[in-house]
Amino acid sequence: MTALHTTNGKGHGCDPVPFAHHLISGLDSDCTIHNSKAGTSLIASLALAGHTVYELRNAGYVVSKYGYTYQATDLEELRSFAVRLGVTHD
Repeated sequence: MTALHTTNGKGHGCDPVPFAHHLISGLDSDCTIHNSKAGTSLIASLALAGHTVYELRNAGYVVSKYGYTYQATDLEELRSFAVRLGVTHD
């Protein structure tokens, strides 16, 4: 598995933070690289705000920070979550 972004500088791959891997594994996920420019930009914006974003095999996303996680079912839901966080604007 390959992580999209690691934000804490403590590791590479899907285990940048020890607790995150346990939670992500429980979702039966696999990290992949997102190919769209909009998706990549959105994930980069979340990473700059300190969030780790994983793309799941089932086309969903998991965002984690400080031990909290949020699962978005698609890119539009991920965008809506980023707006609620104040990371991006509509």
